[in-house]
Amino acid sequence: VNGNVNVVQCNIEMPNGNDNYGINWSGTPEGGVLNIKDTEISAYQCVNIYGLNRTVSIENCKLNAVNEHNDNYTGACVTVFEKASATVSINNCAMTTKSAANKAPEYGVAFGSVLGQTIYANVTIEKCSLNGETFSVNKNYAFGYIDNNMTNGSITIDGNRVVSK
Repeated sequence: VNGNVNVVQCNIEMPNGNDNYGINWSGTPEGGVLNIKDTEISAYQCVNIYGLNRTVSIENCKLNAVNEHNDNYTGACVTVFEKASATVSINNCAMTTKSAANKAPEYGVAFGSVLGQTIYANVTIEKCSLNGETFSVNKNYAFGYIDNNMTNGSITIDGNRVVSK
């Protein structure tokens, strides 16, 4: 998609299973804007961003990252994946993560690359919760894969820059 996509007042629920994305924005061409507002998404990965020069706004949403199947894959409410470059704004959202016992965790926000690709991301999180508590870098499973994959960019939570590379 190269243009604007608006997802407003939707309910997206995917069955528990490997690679069931709520919204999977991937491929070419470069660019584009994705706006998600007043929407509830329940999936193994709620919003997956893959590609160059993406702009994503997620506002007033409920994101439920659920991994109850029997595998070792990690999912998230929001994932910036592979060779992505993205500016992501997450505002006033309730994020919930749930994993099967002894399986890979679900994260609020994850940065991932199974191919060792570079990820460039600027992520701003404002007035959000994770599992019923204020979203914070110190919460368990708030973020995943940051040190290994995000090589350029920043993460800001409620006006405080918590990661800058």
